[in-house]
Amino acid sequence: MSPNKEVFNAVPTNDKAYEFSRQFDDVCGNVFDYAMPSPIRQMETTAGTLFGAYNAIPGYYQNVKKYKSEDAKLNSILYVTGLDHTKKAFELCMSADDYLN
Repeated sequence: MSPNKEVFNAVPTNDKAYEFSRQFDDVCGNVFDYAMPSPIRQMETTAGTLFGAYNAIPGYYQNVKKYKSEDAKLNSILYVTGLDHTKKAFELCMSADDYLN
């Protein structure tokens, strides 16, 4: 969910001196809130899995994020920010899967 490489590199270091933007914190909180409470997303097949973590990203863009219009939503999901973050999440999950196996 990081907006740029600087933020992406600061997250895993848990650098207390680095101050994340409120927007970044809010988006991450919204993704987490989307992923956690629903019984469907907490099924045995997805709870605590890499797929469950990945699924929260496209789910946020498709079901939580507010857009100016339905056209803007479709454009984001298929071509712009939603697609970019979904692809990056998939790439990170593939890297994590390689590391875990």
